[in-house]
Amino acid sequence: MMLVFFLLTIILEGCWGTEGCLEQERSALLRLKHDFFNDPFNLENWVDDENHSDCCKWEGVECNTSTGRVKALYLSSKRQFLYSTAGQLNASLLTPFQQLETLHLDSNNIAGFVENGGLERLSGLSKLKLLNLGRNLFNNSIFSSLAGLSSLRTLSLGYNRLKGSIDVKETLDNFTNLEDLTLDYSSLHISILKSIAAFTSLKRLSIQNGRVDGALGDDEEGLCRLGHLQELHMGGNDLRGTLPCLYLNQLTGNISSSPLIHLTSIERLFLSYNQFQIPFSLEPFFNLSKLKVFSGEFNEIYVEPESSHSTTPKFQLESVSLSGSDIHATFPKFLYNQHDLELVDFSDSNLKGEFPNWLLKNNPNLSTLVLRNNSLSGPFQTPIQPHWHLDALHVSKNFFQGNIPLEIGVYFPSHLAMGCFNLEYLVLSENSLHGQLFSKKNYLRKLARLHLDANYFTGEIPKSLSNCSRLEGLYMSDNNLYGNIPARLGNLSSLNDIMMASNHLQGPIPLEFCQLNYLEILDLSENNISGSLPSCSSHSTIQQVHLSKNMLYGPLKYGTFFNRSSIVTLDLSYNSFSGNIPYWIERLIRLRYLILANNNLEGEVPNQLCGLKQLRLIDLSNNNLFGQIPGCLDNTSLHNNGDNVGSSAPTFNPNRRTTYFVGPSILEKEESIMFTTKEISFSYKGKPLNKMYGVDLSCNKLTGEIPPQIGKLTNIRALNFSHNNLTGVIPVSFSNLNQVESLDVSHNNLNGKIPPQLVELNALVVFSVAHNNLS
Repeated sequence: MMLVFFLLTIILEGCWGTEGCLEQERSALLRLKHDFFNDPFNLENWVDDENHSDCCKWEGVECNTSTGRVKALYLSSKRQFLYSTAGQLNASLLTPFQQLETLHLDSNNIAGFVENGGLERLSGLSKLKLLNLGRNLFNNSIFSSLAGLSSLRTLSLGYNRLKGSIDVKETLDNFTNLEDLTLDYSSLHISILKSIAAFTSLKRLSIQNGRVDGALGDDEEGLCRLGHLQELHMGGNDLRGTLPCLYLNQLTGNISSSPLIHLTSIERLFLSYNQFQIPFSLEPFFNLSKLKVFSGEFNEIYVEPESSHSTTPKFQLESVSLSGSDIHATFPKFLYNQHDLELVDFSDSNLKGEFPNWLLKNNPNLSTLVLRNNSLSGPFQTPIQPHWHLDALHVSKNFFQGNIPLEIGVYFPSHLAMGCFNLEYLVLSENSLHGQLFSKKNYLRKLARLHLDANYFTGEIPKSLSNCSRLEGLYMSDNNLYGNIPARLGNLSSLNDIMMASNHLQGPIPLEFCQLNYLEILDLSENNISGSLPSCSSHSTIQQVHLSKNMLYGPLKYGTFFNRSSIVTLDLSYNSFSGNIPYWIERLIRLRYLILANNNLEGEVPNQLCGLKQLRLIDLSNNNLFGQIPGCLDNTSLHNNGDNVGSSAPTFNPNRRTTYFVGPSILEKEESIMFTTKEISFSYKGKPLNKMYGVDLSCNKLTGEIPPQIGKLTNIRALNFSHNNLTGVIPVSFSNLNQVESLDVSHNNLNGKIPPQLVELNALVVFSVAHNNLS
């Protein structure tokens, strides 16, 4: 009996008692690091010492817990230090890993193999199922090198140098187990589709975002013989003809006659951004019983006669997107038969009717509903039963209307707050909703973004919003809200966007806003905010401050919440600020837009502005500034000298705007800045703002001559020095302002002749020199 127990102990120790990896494999890994990777910043614990003897614990190594043999190597991006140098891999270094199942060698700048060290040396790795060689420098010869790896189920070769015609059937005809093939970003000929048909077990194929060219003819029939295919991604190519499941190609044709409808195993269809003619009913796909995802946005969606789609679909979709159709119709009938939907996007479709209560009732797992930019109308109601999974509701740009009751009932938002308390994104912008916002009881505890802008809401901002502890963005502009801004909002530590412009808010800016360390955008413009600016000691990352058209006053003291190097936009115009433009302005090294017009500022225009390399829009008009115009503004971005982009300012996105995804839809809130040019005030945003360069020092008490260096501001489009006490002549250097569209030096004491060279300013539309002593 003791002998049996002793033998059993030996057996158990042999099977489950393995400690550490095999010495043969440990030595092979050390040689692999020394001969190929040799990067001092990667694989640092791959060392030959007693403290790191177990290679199963090394970075990127996974071993079988029973045998101790290496089964997976995750070696992506391990040659970063040497990334500028193409490497030659000796694949024979991998032969000791006989139990290897997974091998990631992507992003290592591998250009090929050493002599007699190609992948054919790995033919003995019979258990290898996944091989990732993407983002390297392989050419077409890689296919012949792969021929011996018939056990592969997943092969990734995207982002290499594959091009032209390749007959993979000839070199990889024994790849009968292959289920997933990625060839993204490859310049292949369309004939690749025909040869891929040899991989009869293929479930996923991706050849997207490359330059696959050629006309589709018989080749697509090869694809349609892939009876197990579940996903097909071929977007971003230049294909012509008719083929299913292509994203961002240039394809046309009626989808009803496509071979796609015979791919009965297909589960996910991506037809987006083509010119397919897709019936809104989706009737041609009704027999695809396994279909779970249908993405057909931005095609030629059309509405069939009512009688032609009376059948019931066999599929139960989880996701459907048909946005961008602009079809002027009601919701398609197939939706009434769906009960598993998790995502629905019918935005930009001009749909008519009321809010689809039935859609929420029939699909309890619905998490994202996007109906943006349609023609839906009527009261905004939701079903009585709770919706535990709904986390994104986007219905902006419709015609929903009616009051929002304060009581908890069947109407939004009181009931919605009770029944949809998992909401993270609630977007109701640009409707006709009115009444007060929320009741005192607010259960939207997971809310991250709340968009109520451009409606007719009234009343005070409810203090219950402070219960939304995860709130990141609060958008309430263009309503009729009044009262003080709740100080409790300063306790919402995740807030990065506060946009409440164009209301009737009053009182001071809460000192508690100083606690918002992640605040990036503060827009309280066009309200009745009063008092001085709060002083803060925190280190926020604020980028945009819009406080124009309020009743703020006092000096611009050091320590205000916008005294941060991260700031890009500072708009304090149309207030009652006094004192000098502070010296610490030079610390705002990323500042692009400085708008201080229509205040009571005095003193000189500080030379510190010249140190702001990114500065492109300066409006100091309608103040009491005196002294001379700085002659050093050509050190800023106003002068196209090629040096400004590479300034000392850290890398940064200067055009920060609120951008995030709600389902498949992008939601953006672009920055807007008012600036006067051509004697008219314009609101600039997006690309026009990015192209706008200007200086407005008008309506001050400036003296002296116009510095000739102003003629170096070659990016400038608007220049206004009018209504000052400037003397001297108009500089001849103004003829260098090739981009200028509006040039105003009127109402000064200038003399001499108007430089005739100014006739060469072809972009000039408004040129005013009135009320001077010019000849």
